[in-house]
Amino acid sequence: MATAGSHLCPSPEPMAPATCATFMDSVLIVTSITCCVTSSATLPSWTFKQGCPMFISVRIAASGDKFEVVDLMLEHNHPVSQQLYKHLPHQRKLSEPEKEKAMSLLGMKANKKLVQESLSQQSGNIILLKDLSKLSTQAKKGNRRNDLDSVAKLLIEKYGACVEVCSDDEQNFRGLLFKDKQMSEAFEAYSELLFMDATYKLLDLNLPVFIMLCEDSNGQSEVVAVCILVSEDANGIKWMLQKFKCNNGNWDKIRVVMADKDLKERQVVKEMFPSASVLICLFHTLRTFQREVTCEKLGITAAQRSMCLIVVQKIVHFTSSTEYDKLYDQIKTFPKRVKEYYDDNWHKIKD
Repeated sequence: MATAGSHLCPSPEPMAPATCATFMDSVLIVTSITCCVTSSATLPSWTFKQGCPMFISVRIAASGDKFEVVDLMLEHNHPVSQQLYKHLPHQRKLSEPEKEKAMSLLGMKANKKLVQESLSQQSGNIILLKDLSKLSTQAKKGNRRNDLDSVAKLLIEKYGACVEVCSDDEQNFRGLLFKDKQMSEAFEAYSELLFMDATYKLLDLNLPVFIMLCEDSNGQSEVVAVCILVSEDANGIKWMLQKFKCNNGNWDKIRVVMADKDLKERQVVKEMFPSASVLICLFHTLRTFQREVTCEKLGITAAQRSMCLIVVQKIVHFTSSTEYDKLYDQIKTFPKRVKEYYDDNWHKIKD
């Protein structure tokens, strides 16, 4: 269990006596000390340091063709075994192909213990779970390069996708929209109803990813476009919908756009699809009320909350403006904070 503290001879081949003087003049130190890996001289305090006194000190002989031992201590202050040696970091080190395999498996959320067993059998080395955790961290960092050119090239060449990229005047990335042949065929066949929703959980950068869907004759959803935006402002939404229209000639057949209540800049959607109604998903509407109209958030009693939810459930099914006005009159009698919440978030988008 020893390691070289320094390597001063540039070549292991013997040197001719005539060149020894030249070589001696070209190095500053002609003595090399080999210490135990647990020596204080070779390791920082957070590793295997035990202050082991074992060392071997050698220097270049006067003849210049060999080394001579000038001092040594062969006693260790700790157990010495092959098993302990195999646990040392440099003995557990994986080759590059093994690293790539491990990072690939970990990237697919493979079971770490099974990966550990597979790599140990393949390499013959001791592999610890903490080694795999480090590789997993490296893989995540490596995947965060966000190489836009590579992504666009992959989508075009491998998947035959139509890709649109948006950038500002300073060439900063602002958005990316893509669709492949299957998406185009789905929208061409079922273009009357368009669903739009965004999620923030697909990317490490937490950028909104918009999924645009249609519904087929079996009631199943079909993805018709995917868009990543840096910002959900009016310009971003408008660019997304413009590019969607440019790449789908039958966009004018859309009659209904179904979106989440939280979709910002709803007016832009109405402007881009003037012949379509912009609706809010009934399920998400009721779920949002259940989440936001609570005793804790609005300072109301349980009885008041139940009454509010009953009226809201009637409102989401209203069929005429007259019916809505009657239900809204009931909202006006609710506690002040409930009415303020409803007016700020729902009343202004009732159309």
